[in-house]
Amino acid sequence: MPEFQEIARYIENIEFRKKAFSGCDEEDVMQHISVICTMYERVISKLTEEQRTRDEDAREVKEEYKKKSDEIIRSISAIDAYRSHAMKEAEEEAEQILKQAREEVKKEEQRIRELNAKYQRELDLHRKKTAKLREEGSRFCENAREIIKQIEELSDDSKQQENE
Repeated sequence: MPEFQEIARYIENIEFRKKAFSGCDEEDVMQHISVICTMYERVISKLTEEQRTRDEDAREVKEEYKKKSDEIIRSISAIDAYRSHAMKEAEEEAEQILKQAREEVKKEEQRIRELNAKYQRELDLHRKKTAKLREEGSRFCENAREIIKQIEELSDDSKQQENE
């Protein structure tokens, strides 16, 4: 620091006034000490001001970081709230889709049961009609055979009568 170098030079270059008999003039020594003290007080004052400025800067930076930290926390909270909301909506929508799908499945199952019942009724009716037609066909064939037999008998009788 240049102030310390200035103080050191001052101390190196001090020349004390001599007393007539021996030693240094006490007033001169006290005046030089006072000058050195003033120089040190200026350095201390300057260092104190610089420290105050650094402390103020550090406090401002700390406040700025706190603000940003709080903002980030609020953003994260907002994102989490939005995520929760979006998940809830998605779950509700999925549940609604599943509910509709289940209802559709029930309707289709009911329709299949109805079609199966109708098919069974139609099949039973067809079987009854087929059985009736077979029965009638058998009777018809039996009657036809009986008629053919009677015709053959009549024909045979008629041939016999002609031959006689």
